[in-house]
Amino acid sequence: MVSTRTAGYKFLLDHYLSEINMKDIGIFFVSDDSTEISAALRSLQDKKFWTADCIERRIECTESLSPENIPSQLLFELER
Repeated sequence: MVSTRTAGYKFLLDHYLSEINMKDIGIFFVSDDSTEISAALRSLQDKKFWTADCIERRIECTESLSPENIPSQLLFELER
């Protein structure tokens, strides 16, 4: 995944704890510079990002977005 630091960035940073952890599994946040975007996309061609483990680790963050979990997350954020 390659993206700029939009709203989803904070969610993923909270989940994976650092950009280094995200890069290790194939999640890259870049500036809007086309050279940087291209470099990140080229990096994703590495087979290490397409192992079952990396794919599962990228998918795992979406489990917290299930309809069953959203209300409790909202309440947690409101209590902060």
